[in-house]
Amino acid sequence: RRYTSSRASIILEIGSNISKCGRAGEGLPRWTMQTPPHITDLLTNWAARGADHVVDSDLHSYLRTLLIQHLHCAPDGKTVWLCYNVNPCEALLQRLCTLLTHRFKAKQVIPVCNQLSVVYLTGTLTGVVVDCGWAESRCAPTVDGYLLPTAATYVSLGAKHLLAALRPLVTAAAPADTLSLEHLLPYAPSALTHQALAHVFPEYEGLAHCLLDCLLVCELAVRVVVVGNVVLCGGLVGVPGFRERFMGAVLEVGCQHKYKPLAALLPKLQLALPVGNPSQLAWMGASLTASIHAASSVLPPSATKSAH
Repeated sequence: RRYTSSRASIILEIGSNISKCGRAGEGLPRWTMQTPPHITDLLTNWAARGADHVVDSDLHSYLRTLLIQHLHCAPDGKTVWLCYNVNPCEALLQRLCTLLTHRFKAKQVIPVCNQLSVVYLTGTLTGVVVDCGWAESRCAPTVDGYLLPTAATYVSLGAKHLLAALRPLVTAAAPADTLSLEHLLPYAPSALTHQALAHVFPEYEGLAHCLLDCLLVCELAVRVVVVGNVVLCGGLVGVPGFRERFMGAVLEVGCQHKYKPLAALLPKLQLALPVGNPSQLAWMGASLTASIHAASSVLPPSATKSAH
């Protein structure tokens, strides 16, 4: 269902592969599009390149394409919730906020971390998110609604690596210019998909290390509460058999001596399964967060407390 209020906030997520935009209170983004290569390069290499006139022009043009041409919603006077990943490039985040407020006249821009908002979809405020992105996967814990960025871990494995391994195996009618793993999977038989997975993610060890290293960095009190709500999100999670393979790898890698402090917790590890497309969970979490934020300003305190 669409939230039809003209005052609804805008939810904007600019990913390195896919960008999404829509209105707060809706279950899915209204518009999803491939992020142009020059924007991906800009976002990835921002720290080295820095801001200049050309950069501002590119970002402004892309934001206008997303918001005005596709979403058909000018940000004038509205709140924009800007999705970002844990430990972002602060300069880039600040520049996007400045463009949205000064050029597009947004009332305010509220950055919301993907790894935090996804936890809300499980109905709790505590958990650990394993976000399997396009170029890398990241893991970050949240306790009582507070993100712990110092415990975040990363691994350079993502959907693009599986896409590169899977494409040569798909000799049927798959379009040569398919850039999305989600669009390529229907052309790949299950056996080929698992063959590619085994080649790119042997026993899923890299992703398993990402989660276990994150838990290892956390204090004991944090480990105990987050291990019961492990949330998987990102395009890779939609691959058939992903959850089972991932869980098996975590239990196998967890037997290594390095992870001995986690031995008593691993049997209690539980995967949460939020309803929705795994590649859109971050956007959905931001939409939920914005809705609760809006409700807190119009509902009585008792109703707001119940919503939270």
